[in-house]
Amino acid sequence: MTAVARSRDSFLLAIRRFSHGGIGVGRFKLPRVTASHERMGDMPNGLLVQSVSESIQCGAMGKKRQSKKPRRTPVTPIAERITWLLDHVWASNCSAMSRDVGCSPSVITKIAAGRQSAGRRLLTAISAHPKVNPSWLLSGVGEPLLADSPEAPAAGWPLSISRQPLPGAPANSPGLLSGESLPTAGAFFRETRYWIEVQPRDPLLRIRHLKVAPKDLLLIETDASYWGRMDLVQQRICVVEMRGQAQLALVRHHEGEPDDPGDYLYVELPYPEDEPGDKLIVVRLRPDGSTETKVREPAPPLPRTKTISTRQILGVCLMLVRR
Repeated sequence: MTAVARSRDSFLLAIRRFSHGGIGVGRFKLPRVTASHERMGDMPNGLLVQSVSESIQCGAMGKKRQSKKPRRTPVTPIAERITWLLDHVWASNCSAMSRDVGCSPSVITKIAAGRQSAGRRLLTAISAHPKVNPSWLLSGVGEPLLADSPEAPAAGWPLSISRQPLPGAPANSPGLLSGESLPTAGAFFRETRYWIEVQPRDPLLRIRHLKVAPKDLLLIETDASYWGRMDLVQQRICVVEMRGQAQLALVRHHEGEPDDPGDYLYVELPYPEDEPGDKLIVVRLRPDGSTETKVREPAPPLPRTKTISTRQILGVCLMLVRR
């Protein structure tokens, strides 16, 4: 037996020991050695070695696992303005901006990269920053930054308190103010804002899921740029003009459905306080044959709804303070 034959036999023996089902090389498999491979007379020298190397090369050139790329949404004008504020107000520091507006740094990063759109709460928080012009942020109108204001006092800037909704900015209705004020942090201070003290008989209290209580203070913004987009007033307490009077109401945004494709705003009006309801009589049969009767008080009627326009909105509630 020649040296070439001995080395070939040794190679075949080593392959057969580990190739039952194929030798694993990473995530590739070498071909299984069969009896046909052992017919040395039919195989030219080096054919088996060549087939093994070709198998590895073909496996390496196979289709690679493709990583899923994150879905990228088009960068909106508002996202571009948020990125501009990030660079000029927060010096490109996502952590500082997220800390001031109350969100995670990853949210700011995704918005700047076009992988996420800005929500209503984030836009409200950024608009409340003392340096940001909310009209420019929401609509692109005006200058990006407001004029510098003097340093806020330690107790905060005082904002007037009213015991009824105002038909506009507090400066236009000084006679309707209570004469009291509440110190407000500089981030929430604007001359276009005021506090409303919820009265014990306010109809808003009858919308129970809002959990508004008497004596609560609602911070109202009267700048119309805050409700330039319908989604910014979705499920928010607003001052709305109804029948020539300003009143508090819950505003909702209908985005359109197959049965009702319209896009409009509507208010949720509380049910009348003296509206009667049907009492529920429950009769329970006992095991001994006697009956037990209970009378349950009527459940409050469902709130009524009424379609409105953005022109009827006189103010938007930004926050609630319980005292």
